[in-house]
Amino acid sequence: MRNKKTPEREKYETELEEAKKQEKEYGTDEARINLARVYDSLAFACKEERDFNGALEYHLQSYKICKDLYEEKRTAKSAVDYSSSCGNLGAICKDIGNMEKAAEFYGEAISIGKNAAEKLRTPKSYNSLALLYFEAGILNRRKPDRDMLKNAYDIWEVLVKEYPDNQAYRSLKSSAAIVLNEKYKKRRGLSGLFMRKRR
Repeated sequence: MRNKKTPEREKYETELEEAKKQEKEYGTDEARINLARVYDSLAFACKEERDFNGALEYHLQSYKICKDLYEEKRTAKSAVDYSSSCGNLGAICKDIGNMEKAAEFYGEAISIGKNAAEKLRTPKSYNSLALLYFEAGILNRRKPDRDMLKNAYDIWEVLVKEYPDNQAYRSLKSSAAIVLNEKYKKRRGLSGLFMRKRR
């Protein structure tokens, strides 16, 4: 028996109905991308409730919209939205234990995200790309992909040098360094990293 829905989920379900109406009535790119965002918000609310099937379904709805928009427009903005949607699907597939599909979606996200980062050339776009590399790198916690992790580390190293006051970049770089450190992994395992990240 499913737990009672949280107020957050109920809020996004209401927003979803309105977003669907807006998209149907106007059909603009803005209305479509707003609908995709509401789907993602609802997916995150489902994830909080441990309703992973619901989260997967809503992320898939967002993915379809973002992919269609990207294929129609081919703009840097549509690429960012598409890459982000792929990353969300990768994360939820990882959560439900479907590592093969997670790897597929992360690969797609990185391919599109790399192109978007180069076009936009903003710290936010490069940080998003680094996060994708990091997530893909720790897909298999027993044997992380060192090349992916090194890519994430390298991006954060540049961001730290260019934006020394941004503590988030420094923290993320440290997280990548911890996973890359074999001695740390042998001593404490990867669980230490994930506990530290949640604080």
